[in-house]
Amino acid sequence: MSAPTTSTTIRMERLCRRYRIIILREQSESDWPQEHLQVIKHVKELAEKRYDSYAMDEVVLQEDPWKLQAKERAMVLKELAHRCRSRREATWRFHCESLVFSRFNSEVTWYECHHTCLSKPLSDRN
Repeated sequence: MSAPTTSTTIRMERLCRRYRIIILREQSESDWPQEHLQVIKHVKELAEKRYDSYAMDEVVLQEDPWKLQAKERAMVLKELAHRCRSRREATWRFHCESLVFSRFNSEVTWYECHHTCLSKPLSDRN
């Protein structure tokens, strides 16, 4: 990523003053709280992912076909958000929220447990 321009830096500094945002030095991994170490590592891994390379491996597509669907949904959402950028919040929310929340309505099967859990009586399931 390229370095921010002077005008961008000045704008960001003004916003930080306005909203009282204080940016501390970046913490080294040794300073991270142990209880959050795994989560922070996952977030850093996620930050390195790029749209173009996500869900492009044939093995991933075989094992997790939903990833390609999620990628396609992200592109549709990006295009929809781009069209709504000059509209009021209520308008873009109306157009975008259904697409964002549709993922929560999708059926997800946990394959590791699917067959064994269904063969147990309800009283024995966790």
